[in-house]
Amino acid sequence: MASTLMMHMKFFFLNEQKVFGTVIIICIAMFFALSVFFVYHLQLVIANTTTNESFKKSEFNARLDREHRIITELTKETEDWKPKSNDPKD
Repeated sequence: MASTLMMHMKFFFLNEQKVFGTVIIICIAMFFALSVFFVYHLQLVIANTTTNESFKKSEFNARLDREHRIITELTKETEDWKPKSNDPKD
């Protein structure tokens, strides 16, 4: 029964009503695309962020990591540095 139904559907959508079959295929593809879009924005709502913030977050974190690394290196340099004394023995 299922194979007969599939055969009739293929014949109807691919031979008799090509335009209608094409519209159905486009609708199915758009359904999946919009579902993914909806789930992505639902996650943004749950995280309480905007689309703009979500895109800039990785760039911000990269810059923050770079600044942290620079500050850490400078802190180590200043800890190792010893000022010259005025004592002639040194």
